[in-house]
Amino acid sequence: MVAAPVVVKTTFADESKAGGYLEVAEKAYKAMQWSSASNAAHKIDGLDVTPKTMVRAKDIINGATALDKLFKDLGDDKDELVRNFDTNPSLAEIETNGQASLAVPIISIDNPTPIDGNPVNAVAAQRASGKINLLIKGRKDFMPASMPADLITKVTPVDLAAVLKAKATELNDRVNRLSNGSDGANALAWYYAGRFAYRNRLDERVTELMDKAVILDPGLVKSVREDKAASLYANVICHMKNGNQKQADAFMAIIARKYADTDQGKQAKLFYEGKTADLLALAKQADERKRQQAEESKKQRLERANQLGDKDAITQIQKAPAAEPEEPAADVASASTSSSADADKLYKQGLDFYSHAQQLGATTERNTLYHQAEAVFRQAKAIYIRLAEKNPNDEALASRMIQNNQLLFGAHKYATE
Repeated sequence: MVAAPVVVKTTFADESKAGGYLEVAEKAYKAMQWSSASNAAHKIDGLDVTPKTMVRAKDIINGATALDKLFKDLGDDKDELVRNFDTNPSLAEIETNGQASLAVPIISIDNPTPIDGNPVNAVAAQRASGKINLLIKGRKDFMPASMPADLITKVTPVDLAAVLKAKATELNDRVNRLSNGSDGANALAWYYAGRFAYRNRLDERVTELMDKAVILDPGLVKSVREDKAASLYANVICHMKNGNQKQADAFMAIIARKYADTDQGKQAKLFYEGKTADLLALAKQADERKRQQAEESKKQRLERANQLGDKDAITQIQKAPAAEPEEPAADVASASTSSSADADKLYKQGLDFYSHAQQLGATTERNTLYHQAEAVFRQAKAIYIRLAEKNPNDEALASRMIQNNQLLFGAHKYATE
């Protein structure tokens, strides 16, 4: 009887084979081909490889799964993972009555899909119909318009290379601030840097940045959706407090359609329906779930660092709090002598700044207003915290504090993006 051959693991052979799979996976991952990246990385399963190779394969598998879901969930949201028209290859400068505007030729008003190719040729092809269909950059966004052909006197393609170079410089500055500042451990900050790269067609940087976000927060998909729902919730509060019910209805409709399952979305619904007691109870539960998620995220990052034998990372993770520490509310000392009326006055002042900013386009003035709103909301928060400690059963006070804090979140988010 012939004995069965003895199978001996050869780390060198397996590592070499895994290196080839990993190279394919990295290439697909960088190209945002999530399924191909995951499939290639999965081929390393079962091979006898170094911890570094195995951890990277798992990073790609987890990252590809998370990012694939993110792009599917947020790929049709104009404020998230969509392309900006400012860097569209068909972007042109058009002149109408001597006034220059940025525009992108589109198929029609009913089908505002950009026309690929030279914008001069695209406009020329439409002249015979007597109408030129364009997306024209307005105060806040690019808007579809159908203009008489003879109104457009000049069409000049934009120097896209120069535009992309400027965007790349802006991204580099942003990444440098993240790498050297306190936000370097903030997963959402890296996600938003990656989103900036994607929206502005700096595709070679997208995965690199979002990969950092996934490693920092294995629950990134949930975190991004909660963050998005929170900003919409802030806008619901803003419009309802200002009596703009139609606008509040519109934001609430988005939440109901896309984020009804999130903690922030559920809280927004309760606020919208005026169910204060239920809102306060749910807010406490959501805070506890957030704390648990942060603990789990920290545990997973620590396991990864242990697998890599990265002593520095292990030390940093162990020292860092599970949840990101909240910034001080501001003026804590004076808050102890302030009243509910003082807090409400500050809240109203912050709401005025916030509301004004909401009406503006992407201007320096808008950013300044958001910063002013944030500062005032922080002052109000300090007072509300002290008052809530003294009056833990005051539902009206707790409700105003939640509203103030939600708008504080919105002001900070919009001011720093």
